Amino acid sequence: VITTASLPWKTGTAVNPTLRAAYLLRLTPAAKVTLMVPWVEAVDQEKVMGSHKYKNQKQQERDIRQWLRNDAGMADVANKLKIMFYKGRYHPDYGSIFPVEDLLALIPSEEADVAVLEEPEHLNWFHPETPEYWRGRFNHVVGIIHTNYLAYTQSYVGGYYKKYILYLLNRWMVPAHCDKVIKLSGVLQRY
Repeated sequence: VITTASLPWKTGTAVNPTLRAAYLLRLTPAAKVTLMVPWVEAVDQEKVMGSHKYKNQKQQERDIRQWLRNDAGMADVANKLKIMFYKGRYHPDYGSIFPVEDLLALIPSEEADVAVLEEPEHLNWFHPETPEYWRGRFNHVVGIIHTNYLAYTQSYVGGYYKKYILYLLNRWMVPAHCDKVIKLSGVLQRY
């Protein structure tokens, strides 16, 4: 399960994927489930979390596991879930964290079976120069659409025109990376 946000930032793209990964581990015969989340440095942590929180990834991983145990009531899987970090940067213009490294290069080939991309359009807008796509690496890829980026884009200067460019980009990008797309709301873009 690869996402664009991480606890303790309590946004839907942090909470939902964490729960999804934990439930996949609990309810399926999967021997291993990985939650892949962004790691942002201190300057970005302050923007996202209100204050600097973590000196290293192990501290943040500890808090994710503690949240699963205490808040989500999933102590049975809190320590079994594999948590992997990728380098991300927060962009205030978008209010979002974007990957700044090749995510596919971080995932061992032997673990590339089923991928759940939380916000596949967002994860791939700044795709690194690599010929590899998610669908080429994994046996099956599910994209979960959370955010109405078209509505956000329309609010920017020139947004009326940018909205259509983004619409076309997303229409191409999401099916290129995903076998199945699930929208969490009816107002989200169609793919």
